[in-house]
Amino acid sequence: MIQKLNAKMIMEKSKLEIALSAKERITSLADNLAGSLEKLKKNKEVAKQEECLLKAEKTVTKMETQKTKHEIDEKERELNSNLDELEKAKQAEALVLEKLEFLIEDKMERRETESKNCPTITISRFEYEYLSRHASLAEETAEKKVAAAEAWVEALRASTKAVLMKTETLLRESGMMRMEEEREVSRTERSFSTKRLTGDETHRFKRILEVEAESYLSPKPVRKSTPVQRGKSRRYSSAGTPTFFVIKKKKVLKLVKLFSRKR
Repeated sequence: MIQKLNAKMIMEKSKLEIALSAKERITSLADNLAGSLEKLKKNKEVAKQEECLLKAEKTVTKMETQKTKHEIDEKERELNSNLDELEKAKQAEALVLEKLEFLIEDKMERRETESKNCPTITISRFEYEYLSRHASLAEETAEKKVAAAEAWVEALRASTKAVLMKTETLLRESGMMRMEEEREVSRTERSFSTKRLTGDETHRFKRILEVEAESYLSPKPVRKSTPVQRGKSRRYSSAGTPTFFVIKKKKVLKLVKLFSRKR
């Protein structure tokens, strides 16, 4: 019986723990929901404020647009009125120009008729001042043109001087290059002539050596001697051959020295 009660108590205790944990979860969920609700309320208020601001900005923009449109209409009306006035002024100016041309032609005709009878011409003060002013302006323009022409002439002289100096430098350099080329050509010709002379001397030296060798190696005729002159012939034959060999050797040495000195 006690065991059954203990088992029931344990079961009830576990149920109680489960209920408590569920209550805690529900409480946390409720807190979270309350926080979310507060955030939503705040966001809603912020959205309402932003909506109010947007409406106010829209109203201000609309008012500014209407004002700008009204100003544009006024500017267009002013522009049209100014264009009308300008057109009227152009017409009046055209009439004045026609009258002025007529007066000028009339005055020129009268001056022409007067100049036939009188050597002088009378002009108005306005014409005199106008002509004087234009004469001074023409004089200033002429002076400026003269100054510009003088500056251009100076620049042309400077450029011509620079070109002449450059030309002289180039001519000097070309002369030096020509002299160097002539020296190089002369050195080349001398080297060619030296090589040609050396080749000729080598050929001549070889020819001399060949001739000397042929003369040295060619067999000599043996003289018949009598018994009485046998001793003399032996002496001559023993002394003659070395003497001939020494002479040939000296000639060869002299030729070798001469060839080496010329090289």
